[in-house]
Amino acid sequence: MSPSPSPALAALRDATRDLHAELDRRSPLGDDDLDDRAYLDHAGRILGWLEPLEAALRADARLVKSAWLESDLLAGGMSRAQVEALPRCADLPNATRAAEVFGVAYVMEGATLGGAYLYKRLAPRLPGLLLQWLRGYGQATGVRWQEFLEQLARQIDSPEAIGLAQDAAQATFLSFRRWVLDEA
Repeated sequence: MSPSPSPALAALRDATRDLHAELDRRSPLGDDDLDDRAYLDHAGRILGWLEPLEAALRADARLVKSAWLESDLLAGGMSRAQVEALPRCADLPNATRAAEVFGVAYVMEGATLGGAYLYKRLAPRLPGLLLQWLRGYGQATGVRWQEFLEQLARQIDSPEAIGLAQDAAQATFLSFRRWVLDEA
């Protein structure tokens, strides 16, 4: 039997359940006719959202997820100049306080966990693509998720912090939806 989720995790799940379900329904990665071009187009939109978000979260050190997307796009045939010319999102969630950063990270790390599932499903259908973004941390994805959950439980433990994390997670889902799906 797995331990019950921390109050922060339970609250984040509750606050984002409907948004998460909507994104799952609307994602082109679930389409039966997904092909290389559709994956790369989607990856380019995600890069345009994720790269500036990573930069906003840690201006001094870029996080790895946008690099995974860049790898996919370059391996898929785009030039470095084409990748750099992709539009970038300016409508990002606000994450200046630690609890808000955790809310954003909940969405980003959860996407990595979901990507591992999608990788297993899509790799045989898209054998010509790297799919590094979906592979994420590889075999360490589950461990990294558990480490994140432990940090979340330790650091986001007051009602105020949980509320800030919930608001940031919702804003992250909404920003992603607008940029990646609505404006695509």
